[in-house]
Amino acid sequence: MAYFSLKIFHILAAGIFCSSIVWYFSKRLTSAETSSLQLPLWGIILPCALLLLVSGFTIISMMHYMLTTLWVKIAVFGVMGLAVCAIIDALTPERVYNKHPWLEKALMLIFLSILSAMVYGMSNLSS
Repeated sequence: MAYFSLKIFHILAAGIFCSSIVWYFSKRLTSAETSSLQLPLWGIILPCALLLLVSGFTIISMMHYMLTTLWVKIAVFGVMGLAVCAIIDALTPERVYNKHPWLEKALMLIFLSILSAMVYGMSNLSS
């Protein structure tokens, strides 16, 4: 019972995390002002990233999965990649991606695709 509750919590946190990242970057691409985006970043995105990592590693230890499996590495890479992109974007006074405007969109698309595939795969993983 605890595993299924934790799994549902983990999937909900992943959904909130992914939708918050999409919202954050869509607002960031249309607005130069970053002060209104600080609360969603530090109040929703980063806590969800930490909850994803903690609940994910708890699930891994409960089910005795190996940390070296490919899907674990991909999931951690996806969460940390999106969180780091958002932090770098928020902490720099001018936009990091001014010289290469396509880079921000490409990174977000890559990391969100990775996480979307992981959410689908993990929600359908047999226990």
